[in-house]
Amino acid sequence: MKIVITDVTDMRGGHICVAGWSLDEERMIRPLHGSGHYHWNTNMARDDLLCPGNIITIKPSGQLPVRGNPHAAEDYLIIGEPALSGNLSDVDMVQTATGSVHDSVQSMFGDLFSVEHFVPEDEGFCSLGAIETQSRRMGFDNNYEKL
Repeated sequence: MKIVITDVTDMRGGHICVAGWSLDEERMIRPLHGSGHYHWNTNMARDDLLCPGNIITIKPSGQLPVRGNPHAAEDYLIIGEPALSGNLSDVDMVQTATGSVHDSVQSMFGDLFSVEHFVPEDEGFCSLGAIETQSRRMGFDNNYEKL
């Protein structure tokens, strides 16, 4: 399975979370280590492997992760290590993953989501995607110090 890496998040403690667009399934997925710790070591977030725009090849294990939704909706346990199989420019990466782009939070997460709540657990919602906005005034809430 080939994945275009679109997101790499610092999880602290020496680990990162990786997400990307599956070229085979045409949806966002989160490749997780099938043995031991789900997240990847920070040193793997380098230009030659787990970085946005890189295309990696993985082998799905076929096993379901022991996690609830919404995260489990995109989680893929893999066998072995990912291998680099290509690279896309920023523009090509965005064009490739357009299936993950929504015009609003509501269209991405559905009717049960509101500004006062998080995405409910175990409701089958996705946890990955992008919101495209025309607004020139946008702010970010940095409660988790990850920006």
